[in-house]
Amino acid sequence: MTTPQSDQQQDDHTAEEAAVIAALVVFFASVAAVKATLLPVRLVDRLVALGLEPRAVRAAGRLAMAPPLTGRGRYGSPARTTGPATTTLRTVKAEEPLMRARYVLAASKRLTRAIRLSKRTDQQKPKAEGKPKSKVDLFVAAVRVEKTYLDAHRKAGQNRARAAAAMDRAAAAAGPDGKLRWNTQRDNRVSPDCAVLEGRLFTADKPPNGLIPGAVHPRCRCYATAATDVFGAAPTVS
Repeated sequence: MTTPQSDQQQDDHTAEEAAVIAALVVFFASVAAVKATLLPVRLVDRLVALGLEPRAVRAAGRLAMAPPLTGRGRYGSPARTTGPATTTLRTVKAEEPLMRARYVLAASKRLTRAIRLSKRTDQQKPKAEGKPKSKVDLFVAAVRVEKTYLDAHRKAGQNRARAAAAMDRAAAAAGPDGKLRWNTQRDNRVSPDCAVLEGRLFTADKPPNGLIPGAVHPRCRCYATAATDVFGAAPTVS
């Protein structure tokens, strides 16, 4: 199975798919979704009507609801409402229903392909002689990949939200015409991609290579500060 593509890159949906995503968003934004472990039958039926395998749809739904909603426990315990993380947490929670809805559709498609590929593979296998060989279930393997992917995708989304909030604070300190400076932790854990950006000056609307400090890679520790020691025109990186 190929590596799943980011669900954020799959916005070229048909009208029918967009309608299903909208229905999924309503569900994931509801209180009922906090305790649910299975997709409602009405949503499964709508996904199956798109030509997806029921088994794939149900598996994608379970995966999408396995991690608790951001900031809430499995049974709806509220997130803390004070502290610096509050704004970022609210931003992530606001975007989460759409992220999960897109994931369900994209994962259902990938798992459906795995099911159909598994069926074709079985049909092409020659008759086993003697003791039957163990069957390799491509669907089970695909679900395992999806589980790892979803967890990484959620963490990446949360990391991007935190990094964006941090850069917003730095941009506010720099002012509308101010420059920002890229900072790393300057230790042996800094990745090569981040190391080359150390000290670079940029503006909030044109970060280096389109990258946001703190969101270059998972667990990125880079951060931006207002370059208050820079006056007048300064070289920036586009």
